[in-house]
Amino acid sequence: MAEEALPLLEARFKERPDDTFAMTELSWVYLALGRDADALRLARQAADTISVEKDALSGPNFQTGLAQIEARAGEPEEAVKRLRRLLAIPAGGEVSIARLKIDPVWDPIRNRPDFQQLLSGPQQIGANK
Repeated sequence: MAEEALPLLEARFKERPDDTFAMTELSWVYLALGRDADALRLARQAADTISVEKDALSGPNFQTGLAQIEARAGEPEEAVKRLRRLLAIPAGGEVSIARLKIDPVWDPIRNRPDFQQLLSGPQQIGANK
């Protein structure tokens, strides 16, 4: 399925190089195809384009997506650092202790001590305590 989606998403991204949703979708396809470096590059580009500082509503979504890619593409330390930062700000429903505990997207890093430490922290760390 990823092989079929690849040319379509690459064409869309070529037509719209600033389309952060195309970047995100394409990064997941690259990840599925084992192209981890490409997946990380595009996920970072999307997260940098719509950062938390630029967009407090959408920025956390892109940061969370990048953390998900990092967790699966061999950069678990970066994923945990990013999640720690997201837990410290109002990030909507994207990142919470409860969600981290049950969402299978975090399974690749679930048993890491640093991830487990996040789960044992306060339910809310940031301004919404």
